[in-house]
Amino acid sequence: VSHVDFAFSDLPSTNAVRVAAAQTSRRVIDFRLQPSEAMAAVERNLLELEGIVDRAGEAKCDALVMPEDTLGLLNWVGANEAVAKEVLPKAVNRMLGRLGSAAARHGMYLVVCSDFTESDGATCNTAFLLGRDGKEIGRYHKVCPTWSEAGSRQRGSSFPVFPTTDLGTIGLLICYDLVIPETARCLALQGADIILF
Repeated sequence: VSHVDFAFSDLPSTNAVRVAAAQTSRRVIDFRLQPSEAMAAVERNLLELEGIVDRAGEAKCDALVMPEDTLGLLNWVGANEAVAKEVLPKAVNRMLGRLGSAAARHGMYLVVCSDFTESDGATCNTAFLLGRDGKEIGRYHKVCPTWSEAGSRQRGSSFPVFPTTDLGTIGLLICYDLVIPETARCLALQGADIILF
């Protein structure tokens, strides 16, 4: 786990925030697997991811940000779109439950990201913000998809921000969103104190 420590110079040092960004070793799930095998691979990935959450918690991080496609399902979903809408909700709920519990053990905010099929049937590249209690505070759907995503995923339509009691107001961005300067500007204009990317 890598981390960045920073403190605002005009605030007392007790207001320092420790944020970690983590990248796991290879976790891409083979697109040739059957749905049950893909879920078994998700479980194996979650075990490794829980270890990373624990390491960040032991390092006293206030927030941990996991990469886009946290579960490693991107290639599998692309090759199995017909059954992905059944697998994604199960996999994402499992991720939110297991990693949320791990983060809650350490009282740490957590950002995880995955394709997700919403209740209206739209599949979106989604970042989830979990609070110190491991529960979802909010979610963000990627607004600026790459060319390869544009045909298969619903584009987000807003830049929500999420107030917290101790970290300020949080905004989220995913991958290509950051290439477009207006994305961060939109979050800042809505009051984001920190952007977790």
